[in-house]
Amino acid sequence: MRRLSILLLLAALAPLHAAEGGIVSFHLKSDPLATLRGYLEGWTPEGFTYRALGPTRRTRRVAWKDLVEEDATRLRIEVGLERTREQKLGLIPGHRLHFRGGTHQDGLLLEIDAQGRHLLKVQGMVLPYPKDRIDEVEDIAVKETEVYSREEIYVRALEQGTPRSAAEHLVLADHLFDRGALLEARDHYKQALGLDPQLKDELRNRLAEIRELAANEEVRALIAETRYLSSIRHKDGEALGKLREFASAHPEFERLVERELGRVRKRAYRRKRTEFIYRKHDRLHREIERYLRRKPTLAEARQWAVTELPEILKERLKRDMRLEDEEFEGLLEYRGHGALHWAGYWTGSFILSKRASIGKKTKSRVAGDPEGWWDKYSQISTQRNWLKAYVAERLPEFFDVVSVQFRPCKRCGGDGIRDVGSLTSVGGKHSWKETCPQCFGAARERIVGFR
Repeated sequence: MRRLSILLLLAALAPLHAAEGGIVSFHLKSDPLATLRGYLEGWTPEGFTYRALGPTRRTRRVAWKDLVEEDATRLRIEVGLERTREQKLGLIPGHRLHFRGGTHQDGLLLEIDAQGRHLLKVQGMVLPYPKDRIDEVEDIAVKETEVYSREEIYVRALEQGTPRSAAEHLVLADHLFDRGALLEARDHYKQALGLDPQLKDELRNRLAEIRELAANEEVRALIAETRYLSSIRHKDGEALGKLREFASAHPEFERLVERELGRVRKRAYRRKRTEFIYRKHDRLHREIERYLRRKPTLAEARQWAVTELPEILKERLKRDMRLEDEEFEGLLEYRGHGALHWAGYWTGSFILSKRASIGKKTKSRVAGDPEGWWDKYSQISTQRNWLKAYVAERLPEFFDVVSVQFRPCKRCGGDGIRDVGSLTSVGGKHSWKETCPQCFGAARERIVGFR
């Protein structure tokens, strides 16, 4: 009796210690009502072995196909043979900061410092956002690439253990190859090929290139150094100089060095393009904010946005990045790339006219008082978001509008009108309606997503 009591107690406690003691519980298709428990000892793509609870402590092997589907999926995910939907999509727990004015930014909220600033990690950078800009913090799933840099993703992959799939080996191998660690990259490529023989055609040229580069120790050291230098901002010139110096001293490697020169130039241009996209949006934000400190009228702001602002953006971007006209025009062709930015007209959507605020062709007449609204909502953050949305839709040479969304006016609920009240008189009860004093009949707020 005592022995039976101990067994029952162990069975009851098993689920509580599963994660920490390696105890698993599962059900077989042959008898789904019976719960089996034991210590997990090992696993393969075909099945796993476990040591049963109880005095016998027998070791048994179970095939994945013999488990009920839910248990098989759960256990395969736990041991790393399968990935969750979020893992397949590269999603991790993160946060979305909603700003006043309708915009938002995704990332990983690290902490809120003593000044109340929200420190958000975005693509390897920690960006501080003042608390007076934050309207709400939402817990969401975000892509790992939106939070971490490529280097950090690589380190995280190593910390999480040895790659178990061909895809994971390929990610690590590509990273190592780009950094010049050719022999390490070759090992991961071969392991990926062992797990998935169908990659043979895809990896043939890459493995041949590694054999050629790694054949000479001096060449291998040069490749590792120049690729490392080209991964650092402002070190591309030094990497190009070392390659040219090596080519002049070793003409027998001219073809190989020319290929590496092309790789460094391509990487430098790609990095410059990314920097240009970031600086373009940062410069737009700063120039609009600087201009609004002058307290312009709405008419002056609209005029400035389409006449003076384009030239200001062009000249200051060229100055910041030391670009020539031709190079600037080439980088500007990538205006449709990069992260999506949001700006909303908010309650000022009615200024576009009722038809424009719901995405239809505009009419000249605008209900309400635009200048009065502009003065009433004179905070720079409100005016800045309105002007950014206005600029995004009117400067197609700089920005591409990707998405236009609408949400109902909060004052009238999206009707454009509101009930004022009722009056009882001799003739009966009378009620009337009036145009919404916030949206002036536009009914919806217009929000613009642009790159």
